[in-house]
Amino acid sequence: MSDQSFRDPALSAGELDDRWQMAVLGHLLLAYPAPFTLDEIEIAFVEPFGPRLFEETDGIQRAVRDLVCAGLLHEREGSVIPTRAAVRFGALAGI
Repeated sequence: MSDQSFRDPALSAGELDDRWQMAVLGHLLLAYPAPFTLDEIEIAFVEPFGPRLFEETDGIQRAVRDLVCAGLLHEREGSVIPTRAAVRFGALAGI
């Protein structure tokens, strides 16, 4: 993964989950309206051609699941896309 901030040992599990959720949501908002599969999201956050570490893929999978449960992502036919509320938030936040 290119961003070392996810590997900070001082982060609590909750802080790490928050970082993953913000990273995933930000990535999807920047690419909106393009849908992404979970595999495509994972690829976006790992080094090119590098191995996918469990900590990274698990964090991404949990982030997607939690964002769907929070109503910020729609999951359809194996792809995820931000909800209207998430898109509006992104516009207000300048994402």
